[in-house]
Amino acid sequence: MKNKSLIPILVTGMFFVACSQEQFEPVIQENLTNDQNSSEGFELVEDEILGANFHTGSAMNITANWEAGSTTLLGGQAHAAQNNTVKVFNEASTGRVIFTNWNDYFIGRTNGAGNNGTATHAFGFKRNSHMGSIPWSAMVPFAFGITNGTNNGREALWTPWFENVAMSPVYMGLFATDNGIGDEDNTPGIIKVGDFRALDEDVRPSGAGDGRVVFQKWNGSIWQQIGRTNGPGDNGDLLAFTVVNVRTDYTVSGGKVTAQKAEAVPVAKIARPQNKTRLSTAIYANNIG
Repeated sequence: MKNKSLIPILVTGMFFVACSQEQFEPVIQENLTNDQNSSEGFELVEDEILGANFHTGSAMNITANWEAGSTTLLGGQAHAAQNNTVKVFNEASTGRVIFTNWNDYFIGRTNGAGNNGTATHAFGFKRNSHMGSIPWSAMVPFAFGITNGTNNGREALWTPWFENVAMSPVYMGLFATDNGIGDEDNTPGIIKVGDFRALDEDVRPSGAGDGRVVFQKWNGSIWQQIGRTNGPGDNGDLLAFTVVNVRTDYTVSGGKVTAQKAEAVPVAKIARPQNKTRLSTAIYANNIG
């Protein structure tokens, strides 16, 4: 069994935004075909802060070039495209995780009932078009951290609904560990959540033993591969897996945000070489969910 001790978490994506001036390098993906698929992500080493702030009691800042309307709630007047800072707070008095834009306007928050927690990282993510996949419309803010009470302290991923309902709620994905709480498959090396699963090819029975983590989606009759890690430096040990709804599309019409769409996105937490950890998602040939 591999050593799965971790340093601070990495948050990843084709477009992660740094909250400091640290430099980072994309994970290079070579010799891929549409049939091979891939995952996408960036990596974090121990002394870097990459697309994330470690919580120190104040706001965690996500500074990025936000597309027009990318922090605007459905039906709201779309803000102009601009470089600015989204903030994530841990509200000590209520246990809520809160997202606000640069005008201190609520764009999402947990509301108790099992989805409060402690965010330890905040970051922005956007998937670019790659290998024929459909890109996300705009950058989306995320928070990663631990949850309290009813969720048994499981790690979580939060992102806003972007709807003015019950004080702008958030979507939350709770991470399941192999044969732990939330894992719907008792096979070693396979973590299943709903219609998605992640496979650790070094652990699962009859696995390829090539160090890869594979993403699959149930299409109604078979498990279809929708992504995988891509060789040395990209492969690693599967630590946990979740699925979270994400606003991946919207339209600005008449100056307002309309026709937004939320889709299920699978996310794997992977321990990589040289004590690096990342969150990674699959690249779909046609759609993310």
